[in-house]
Amino acid sequence: MAKHYLYSDFSLKVQFYQENSVDDENTGTTNRVPVETFKVWAKPLKRTRFQNITAIGANLQDTVDIVVKHDDRIAEQIYVGYDNKLFTILSYVPDDSWGFGGYDTLTIKQIQKEA
Repeated sequence: MAKHYLYSDFSLKVQFYQENSVDDENTGTTNRVPVETFKVWAKPLKRTRFQNITAIGANLQDTVDIVVKHDDRIAEQIYVGYDNKLFTILSYVPDDSWGFGGYDTLTIKQIQKEA
């Protein structure tokens, strides 16, 4: 049986980004910049003590886990804007079950101080 969350748990708005190439007219080089594609509501997940120990062993101690309502568009995204910071998606676990009310879990790691 799928896990169910209260709608009120999804209290943070997160932005998803893809990378686009932009030409710099001053230098003539091409830069890769994140471009926002869509926003969704998210719920941060808390880790248990055992999950924290496992995360340290897997070198994931400075990551954050979030849950969002299932959305197929997430699979094509590279970055997440969360808490005014830019994160890269390390792990994406979609809910591929049939039916209503699926949730996707993402493990994200901060790559920039401010978005």
